[in-house]
Amino acid sequence: LDVGNYNVPQGDGNNMLGSIGYSYEELYSVTGQTNSPQKVFWINTTQEWLHLAADLERMELLQCVNSTLCLPQKPKLVVGLKAATANIFVDNAPYRNFLYDTFGVSSSDM
Repeated sequence: LDVGNYNVPQGDGNNMLGSIGYSYEELYSVTGQTNSPQKVFWINTTQEWLHLAADLERMELLQCVNSTLCLPQKPKLVVGLKAATANIFVDNAPYRNFLYDTFGVSSSDM
């Protein structure tokens, strides 16, 4: 990903940040036995975790922390979307759109 393509306001495409790459993670089995890591891009969840998440989906979430600090919309938990972890804070709408359009990522943590 060339960061310069997502400059706001739209510029000439030059950006000192350069580019961002995506990497595979090494996943080890949970069997407790000695094993070789498996290279994965996505880590799948289990049916048990999906059932737990489905129960949480009905949970009522607060829109306001207090009388002066509120989210603009009522929050909701949606099961079945993809999340990502990044080592940077993603506060750039075009980049968030890129993550969603390219990988189906709906949220990213840091």
